[in-house]
Amino acid sequence: MPGRSTLLLYTDGLVEVPGEHLDIGPERLRRSGARLAREPLEAFCDKLLTLPPMPCKDDIAMIAVRLPGILSPTAPEAGCQ
Repeated sequence: MPGRSTLLLYTDGLVEVPGEHLDIGPERLRRSGARLAREPLEAFCDKLLTLPPMPCKDDIAMIAVRLPGILSPTAPEAGCQ
């Protein structure tokens, strides 16, 4: 995964809507995630939870991890002297 990529693990409650085709929710999440990719990680997650078609009646769990950006070979690593 490239630097600054976000990995999102989630339960079906984030994407499934009763009566909606199962492919629609994950595609909606993918588009929304791409649009929010520059947000800080906490804001990214908070905004995903507020997207339509909320409110959801199912439980939702998600874990988001963002990789650090690529360090240049000449830049000292954080915390190293």
